[in-house]
Amino acid sequence: MNKEEYIKTWIKKAGGDLKVAKRELQCEDPVLDAVCFHLQQAVEKYLKAFLAKFLEQIEKTHNIEFLIEQCIQLDSDFSQFEEKFDKIAECGVEIRYPDTFLMFEKDELVDMLAIVEGFIEFVQKKIDMNPNASQTSDQEQREYNPNHSDSQGEDTSEITDDEGSEN
Repeated sequence: MNKEEYIKTWIKKAGGDLKVAKRELQCEDPVLDAVCFHLQQAVEKYLKAFLAKFLEQIEKTHNIEFLIEQCIQLDSDFSQFEEKFDKIAECGVEIRYPDTFLMFEKDELVDMLAIVEGFIEFVQKKIDMNPNASQTSDQEQREYNPNHSDSQGEDTSEITDDEGSEN
């Protein structure tokens, strides 16, 4: 897969997470921790899509704070989301363990959804803003291998996406 396809795959996977979160919020009795998890996953995948556009290597991590810092190094406009993602960042791992009590109310998740939707629009514009977006270089036409690497000694072996494969 070339770089453009790789980025589109991240965006498609993020779209699936967003769709699950929205559908669940519309249910009479929504599973709120699932909504929380899928919102975090959508943000994480959009951050990785942006990074894939500009970096040859993306850290294999689920740490939103780390990913946003990498994005800020490339584009300082991402700094507006640092504090907005404090709660969303907690939804990736902590929400899944019973010994870490972390639960959000439906109205908090609706607010998070609005932040995530605004973020997605922001990233889509950033990816499309690249003056070379319509021109694919010879290097990008060749197979793209992001060479994911583990970051900061973080154990990512148990963290998987909805389809059971690592992000």
